[in-house]
Amino acid sequence: MTKSTKEVTCFSVGDRVRERANLKEAFGRGLLPVDPKTGQKVYYTNARVGEIKEIVEKKNRSGSRIQYLNILWDGFKTPSTHMRNRVTLIETR
Repeated sequence: MTKSTKEVTCFSVGDRVRERANLKEAFGRGLLPVDPKTGQKVYYTNARVGEIKEIVEKKNRSGSRIQYLNILWDGFKTPSTHMRNRVTLIETR
């Protein structure tokens, strides 16, 4: 019997993180813009990089605690709040 274990990433204040890759499709693949030079469809990814400034725990409707991260993205002046499953840790060691 094989047991699968999921690796849980623990974040701390000051860690460098990046947003998970997310292919943005505008109402389906048929409406994506086409690159005029190559003739291929253009996929957008939003992989911002930033630093964790604060870790906040909030409760949902059923009372479970959920961790949110206040992240200061590079090039921005104010931090924004995101769920921890939206970002991945950048190894700087």
